[in-house]
Formats: sequence, structure tokens, C-alpha cells
Amino acid sequence: MILSLAIRRAMIPAALLLASSAAFAAECTPPPELQTNLQLNESADNYAAIGQYFGEKDQHACAAQAWAAAFKLEPASDKFAYMLGLNLFFDGKPEPAVSALQESARLNPNGLQTRLLLATALEQLHRRQEAAAQWQAALDIDPTSAQALDGLAKSYLASGNFPGVVQLLRPATRDENLAIDLALAYQRMAKLDEAKATLTAALDASPSSLHVANTLALIYLSQDQHEMATSLLEKQLALHPDDLEAQIDYFRVLAVNDQQETGAPLGKKLLTLAPHNFDVLYLNGLLEREAGNYASAKGHLEEAVQLDPNHADCRYNFGVALARLHQPAEAREQFEKAIQLGWNSPEIHYDLANVYKALGETDLAASQMKLYQQATQAKEQRTIARSKAAQADQQMQSGDRKTAIQNYRDACEAWPGNALFAYKLAMALDADGNLAEERTVLERIIQNIPGYAPAQQQLGVLEARSGNQPAAEQHYRIAVKADPSLTTAWIGLASTLAAESKVPEAQDALKTALRLDPENTQAQALAQQINRPTNAPDGTQRP
Repeated sequence: MILSLAIRRAMIPAALLLASSAAFAAECTPPPELQTNLQLNESADNYAAIGQYFGEKDQHACAAQAWAAAFKLEPASDKFAYMLGLNLFFDGKPEPAVSALQESARLNPNGLQTRLLLATALEQLHRRQEAAAQWQAALDIDPTSAQALDGLAKSYLASGNFPGVVQLLRPATRDENLAIDLALAYQRMAKLDEAKATLTAALDASPSSLHVANTLALIYLSQDQHEMATSLLEKQLALHPDDLEAQIDYFRVLAVNDQQETGAPLGKKLLTLAPHNFDVLYLNGLLEREAGNYASAKGHLEEAVQLDPNHADCRYNFGVALARLHQPAEAREQFEKAIQLGWNSPEIHYDLANVYKALGETDLAASQMKLYQQATQAKEQRTIARSKAAQADQQMQSGDRKTAIQNYRDACEAWPGNALFAYKLAMALDADGNLAEERTVLERIIQNIPGYAPAQQQLGVLEARSGNQPAAEQHYRIAVKADPSLTTAWIGLASTLAAESKVPEAQDALKTALRLDPENTQAQALAQQINRPTNAPDGTQRP
């Protein structure tokens, strides 16, 4: 049924009818020529011309008024609804912009720009689920849209769906933003080698990208690879000697490494260039605190805390400066707030214990000292575990499996909850043919972390080897649900499903594997095998 013009107008949300055919407000007076045209013919097109004029002059409130009048006259125009939403958005009114853009999307479901802007406005309103639906709708229209891929990836990152980011972006052609999205997902999944490889490839494609270089440098720092981070950012600074961001990134590495000789002069220079920049203040305060210049550190860190009250490390260093300046009550406030924000280094418990002692809080001091001792012991054990695991990695590469297995066992004993070290032990046991202990280790992992995809996948492998295809299928399904980007698990699932004569499901699993890794030879061979026609009992061929 075709709706009449009157009915369509009545269906327009009241919030969108921001203007009528009445005269414009004084500040929105159009040029005489456009005003004359409107007086002669109060048409949608003449209102649209006025909207275009004000939009080009960045007078978005006036433009929105004109586009609203045009849309009121032609309520079936998705373009007028879009232009209204666009100008409302740029005028800082995301809620009515969303209403206008939703109306435009209803009128034209395949409008890519409408979907992209609607998703952006919804993100601004923190309506992330609705935004994700619009990013996906945009990708349905154009699967290659970098803006939609970036928007959906960032939505997944914000919600903690890191495997979803990998599944979305690994097969995609990536610009710098998408490479960073993918690397951040890998990083948060503790796949640091994949994160570094992704960013290294992006940096090879765009060697002067500050954003990519800085993200890669931060990953190097998280692995205590300080020389790699320093060298990387030195190159960026040489490429961008006058760029403030490049200088701050380089300064960050110097400050974290406590390189006073190079860092202190650069820090003073940056204070003159950006005296109220959080990073400049915080990093100067960090260097000054480490150098024992507590009064200067206090001033810089205090201002930094005011700029970012939720930066736990900044509060900790501010507390240290206050404690050294014999201000225990003020230091206590900073230490307690840092712990509340998640800062849990052994040192903070030691410093807080001393502050409590200075304030006469002996019981609290004893409690913090106990936490310090426990945290220190745990840190030492984790250091031992990392060392043992690193030795085992090298021994596996050289073929010394027996020694590697013992070192992996020692690493797991020193750090019982580390799933990665336990998984490495399981794989070493697998290579050595000790399948019984391998299964025990893997089952212990998934008992603690049911969604640990590599362990679920390897249990699927063991079950498939033993001929228990239903159990293998179950483990593979858990693996791909926990990590949809795990290509090998999809291949294993496809192989198991084929063995169970579930051919259509096997083909679907292989399609996912090949979408993730189109060059995977194992998936290609299995696809040929599954798709090969076979002779039915009646002599006809069937897939």
C-alpha cells in the first residue's frame, strides 16, 4: 500500500521536525538570492539549497533547520533525512542525529554513508550494541569498507571480543588503523608474536607511521625489549624531528628505561613545548623521582594526576615523591588510590607499609608488609618460570626434548596458573610420544580455563587419533567458539565432521578456515578431498 504524503509526514518523529515553513532565526538568514527563491517557491529543493549553503559555512544548526524543513516537505527523501542527521551530528546533537539517520536508513537500507554515520553517532552515545549492528550493516553493503571494519573491530575491542577482531581483520586488506586494531586484539589474547608481526608488516608498508611505531614500541616495552623500542622510536624521531608526538614517544622509552642522561634534557625541552601535556608531566616526574629530585617530581606528578586521576602508575610515583618529602598522610591517599585502580606491584605494598608505620598504623603496616613479601616471592617465582620456559623453547628448537620437558615442568611448578607454559609442556610431551601425561596436562588446563582454545584443540587432536570422533568434535567446537580465529581448530573440526559423514557442516568449517587463511595448504587439500564426488550404490555420482 502506498502511503499518502500526509500520512508519511505524520509518521516522522517529532524530534526531527526542527523547522517549519516559518522564517529562519536571525542568525540563520540565508543570502538574498536563496531567500528570494524560497519566498517565490517554498519547495524542498529551495530549503535544501539553503541547507547546503549553511553546511558549507559550518553553520550546522542553521543547516539542520533548513534540511528539517526540506524533509518535512518530502518525507520520503532518504537524502534529506541523511543531510539533517549529518548536520545535527556536526552540531553536537547526536541523539536527534540518530533519529534522522535511522529514518534515512529505513527509507534506503543500502545507504552506506548513512550506516557509517549512524554507527558513529551511536558510538558517541555509548550505545555500542546498536552501533555494532550498524557497522555490520555497512559491511553487508561494502565488505571492504575500512571505516566499517575499523568501527566494528573497535566495538569488539571495547566489549572484549578479541577473537572476533582477529576473525574479522586477519583476512582483510588492512590500513594502519586496521593493523593496529588487529595487533591490539592479538596483544590482549597474549599472542604477542602475532601482534609484533602484524605491526612490523604495517610499518614495512608505511615506514613513517608514528601511530604504528608507537604501538609496536609499547609491545616491545611490555616484553622488556627496551633496546628494540628505543631503536624503533629513534628512527621515527629522525623521520619526524619536529613532530611533538614523535618526541614524546621517544621520551617515554627513555623515561621507562631511566635513561637520565638523554631523557632529562629532552624532558625539559618538552616542558617548554607542551607544559600541560599529561605524558610530558608524568614522564618528567617519573625521571625526577628516580633521580631523587622529589620536590620537582611532586609538582609535575601532582598536575599530571589532576589531568588523569585514573592513571595508577602516576599516582604511585606521586605517592613515592610525597613519602620521600615526609608527607605520609598525602602519600597514603595516593598509594591507596593506586591500588584501588589496579596497581599491584610488590613495591607499592612496601611503600604503603612504611607510610602506615609513620602514621602509627602498625597493624595495617604489618598487613602490607606481608602482602609485599608474598608479592615479591610470587614475582621471583614467575621470573624463574619465564627463564625455565625460555630455556625449554631453545631446547625444543635444538631437538633436546627430554631436557625441554623437564624445564617446562619446572616452569609450571614455579607458575602453576600459567596456561601457556602448561600448553607448551603438553606439546613437548606430544612430540616425545608421552600421550598419557599430555592428556593430563591438557585436562588440567581446561579445568582451570575451560575456554583455553589451544588446549581444547589439542584434546580434539588426541580424541581424533584415538577414533573418538564425537569427543573430538566437542573439543574442536569449544575451541572455535572460544577463538574463532584459530584456523587449525576449524580444519580439525572439518576433518572430524567429515569422518562423521557430516559433509555440509565440514564444508562450512573449511570455508571459515580458508577465509581466515586462504593459502592454507592443509585446508585446501581437505577441501578437495571432501568435495570430491563419490559413486553411490546405484552407480550415480554424489558429492
